[in-house]
Amino acid sequence: MAGIFGSKTLFSAVTGQVVVNGEAVAGAEVEQKAQDSSGDPVVRTTKTGPDGRFQFDEITVSKGLLGFLPSEVVVQQEITITHEGKAVTGWQYTKRDGAPGSESAGKEFSLVCDVSNEADITDNYYGVCRLLEK
Repeated sequence: MAGIFGSKTLFSAVTGQVVVNGEAVAGAEVEQKAQDSSGDPVVRTTKTGPDGRFQFDEITVSKGLLGFLPSEVVVQQEITITHEGKAVTGWQYTKRDGAPGSESAGKEFSLVCDVSNEADITDNYYGVCRLLEK
């Protein structure tokens, strides 16, 4: 809800699939967290379906009165996946643009997350998830 002050997207809508060595993981817990410098973290959780898929809607907040002042957007984003009692970082990224879709260069924000891999840095993000090219 933008209101009169406009809005900024803390985390774009995202879909993904959790796998182990290419096989879908049902029932994994997926936690999404977004925090900017002006507020408390927004945390959402879900479980993967039978096909290993998960989905989160966009997290958007009002710019408030600060929307009238020049400022830099800095949002810490994280997706954590818990499977068989082990939590792994799926996605960790610093978003510096309040526009929707900026995490994925304006393309569909869709991930595949292989929890059998070690988390590493790819492009500008860290974790076991990879952006799908769509």
